[in-house]
Amino acid sequence: MAPLFPQAKARSVDVVIPVYNGAPHILSAIESVDRQDLPAKTIIVVDDGSTDATPDIIRHYHGVTPLRYLRQENRGLSAARNTGWRAGHSEFVAFLDADDVWEPQKLSAQMGIWDHSMNQKVDLVYCGYHSIDQAGQTVTIPGRPIIPPQLRGRVFEALLPKNIVSGSGSAVVIRRAALHVTGGFDESLRALEDWDLWLRIAQQSEIDFVDRDLVGIRTHSGGMQQDQSRMMTATIDFFSRWLERLPDKTQPPSGWVKTLVRYAGNSWPPNKFWRTLNTRMSPTARQRLADFIRRDMKAYAAVRFASLPIELLIRRPWRQQRS
Repeated sequence: MAPLFPQAKARSVDVVIPVYNGAPHILSAIESVDRQDLPAKTIIVVDDGSTDATPDIIRHYHGVTPLRYLRQENRGLSAARNTGWRAGHSEFVAFLDADDVWEPQKLSAQMGIWDHSMNQKVDLVYCGYHSIDQAGQTVTIPGRPIIPPQLRGRVFEALLPKNIVSGSGSAVVIRRAALHVTGGFDESLRALEDWDLWLRIAQQSEIDFVDRDLVGIRTHSGGMQQDQSRMMTATIDFFSRWLERLPDKTQPPSGWVKTLVRYAGNSWPPNKFWRTLNTRMSPTARQRLADFIRRDMKAYAAVRFASLPIELLIRRPWRQQRS
């Protein structure tokens, strides 16, 4: 099958696959890169200290695309991604999580975006996705609708309230120069690191998308989203950084306040949220958030925080922590 955009062959792409104990699915991920109708220059697999059969599977793999295997001590997803892109040399970098897969036209469709002169200011291109189960079959997840691609151009303020770059890290191709300028993924964030990087790129350049479903995102029964305490801490860390970075004329989104109120209503014991907020959020960020609430969300905050005791009785979060 010929590439969708033959002229894109002149542009080289490194594919970075971070993996930690990914033996069940790493082979499927690598093979989906090998099947691309626009070949990648190199597949860079970064093993983040796996203790399962992952190293043996990768070392015994022989495919069409050259593969580099890098191993490091366990430092987390962001550190593994950064190790990978810094080890390559291509003009563009694509990321693929070890349990996800690509459709064969993924790279050719996205790289074709840069073949138009009007898109030379674009530093990130993403695409649509679908959810797959452990067997690789497409599934629909109740309560978790698919986010279609919808943001292109200068999108910083539109992206600030919520991460609506669809497909997470597995759906993006990024210009290497943009990774150098931004520094890549923030290794101190234990979640929301994708959103953080997309925002930093959107501050300085444009993004675009291919309106096609080209990535299979594998679902899991556990994970960060199910860990309320860790997700709350990561969210507060993320908000703290951006409350300090936002230009004076840019107000924090009201949705951030609503997210914090939800965490306050789900935390047990009740002082856990406030203790985490005071510990993790810088004084400057807390002051800016408080000023925003007093000026623009005073009535909402008063009503919502006054209702927290009733919400605690209804939700009974202490029961969830015992289970």
